[in-house]
Amino acid sequence: MGTQLLDGKRETLFRVDPETLTIIGIDTDDGPDHQLWDERIKLPLDEHMVLNIMELGVREPIVVVVQGKGEARVAAVVDGRQRVRHAREANKRLVKRGDPALQVPVIAEKGMSEREQTLLSASLNEIRQDDPVMTKAAKAARMKGKGSSFSEIALAFGVTEQTVGLWVNINSLTDTVKKAIADGRIKPTAAGALAGLKPEEQKTALAELLEEQAATGEKPTVDKAKGKAKAKASGMTVVVAVPQRRVLRRVIDNGAEVLSQDFLAGVRFAIGDLNPKSIKGLTALMSAKSAVDSAE
Repeated sequence: MGTQLLDGKRETLFRVDPETLTIIGIDTDDGPDHQLWDERIKLPLDEHMVLNIMELGVREPIVVVVQGKGEARVAAVVDGRQRVRHAREANKRLVKRGDPALQVPVIAEKGMSEREQTLLSASLNEIRQDDPVMTKAAKAARMKGKGSSFSEIALAFGVTEQTVGLWVNINSLTDTVKKAIADGRIKPTAAGALAGLKPEEQKTALAELLEEQAATGEKPTVDKAKGKAKAKASGMTVVVAVPQRRVLRRVIDNGAEVLSQDFLAGVRFAIGDLNPKSIKGLTALMSAKSAVDSAE
């Protein structure tokens, strides 16, 4: 005879059709005065969450309390309103394509006062800690290393494949760049542009981006990081005066008829719009910068 796997008290867990559960404010006419009202019932459905549930089901139990008596008795949701809402939508799609509907796991709490219901509802919904982006990146990279596809990882996290690709990229960065992301000194999207550089090139590019940030008060953009990455990869030393970006764009917009194409190519390169393919473009870049500096 087998023994119990875990040494602990057994609890009763139900698996039910999500339509049989009651969400206050959706399945009832109650409003904000009800102890189980939650403003988030008005949020639009999240397509990623619907697809996730269609594929993997609902694993985290819904917490309910029994309200009313006799035929008026209902299982009111205390925690898991969004899971129930999205499971209902997932079931509509599953049934439409001929697949069986899903059931959701439910734990029923008994003997709770209205005050306890209010406290539990707030506690279960608000005391949650989302993973930092670098933690998500590390998890995504591990999953990729163990054979999961980008689409499978995206489904698990409820994000796009593009986001997963960014996470995998930033997980490959040096510890210095990762720390800058974790500290909020550079955005993950901008840091991702440095992923193809060698470690020393990443360090140098990051230092230059942060130096420009200190001068302008603006965090490095994706375009800015890409410009640095291209420059490092090609071995070019490029000096870009970020405060003059608007002036340079004005030169492009208003000077096309009177300025040479080489000059305009240099200006576009200065703001990251075009990578010059000739020495003339680089010479024009320096001329453009000198012209702007003189104008100031």
